[in-house]
Amino acid sequence: MGQRFSRYRMTQCFKVESKDIDRVETISREITSLMKSGVVIESSSPKFFLKDISELKLSLIDDATDNALVRAKKLVKNFAKIKDIRTIDVGVFQITSAEGSDDYTPGGAFNTSNRQKKVSVTVHATYGIE
Repeated sequence: MGQRFSRYRMTQCFKVESKDIDRVETISREITSLMKSGVVIESSSPKFFLKDISELKLSLIDDATDNALVRAKKLVKNFAKIKDIRTIDVGVFQITSAEGSDDYTPGGAFNTSNRQKKVSVTVHATYGIE
């Protein structure tokens, strides 16, 4: 007589991408009920990415550059006047949790585990004065 199998194993990997973040979070939590019923599932926590990050980066650079000029003017207001911009350097972008639980890193932080994020960049500007 032939061999009989006592169980079968099927493996399938898939990735879910959706703009409906609430639904993805709900589904990821509901996987636990399948696991409790004996279904073996390997899953990872959802990852959250920013949309339109290129536009956001440009906006942040604009804001940081404007802020650098305002600060420079305040620093010299009593003895000089800003003449021109000599150099400007943009640092790395830091995408951290909104709660501030992430550390900044030299290469830039990129938090994907939190829905709410804080994005920052540092601009170093050098101005000429008269």
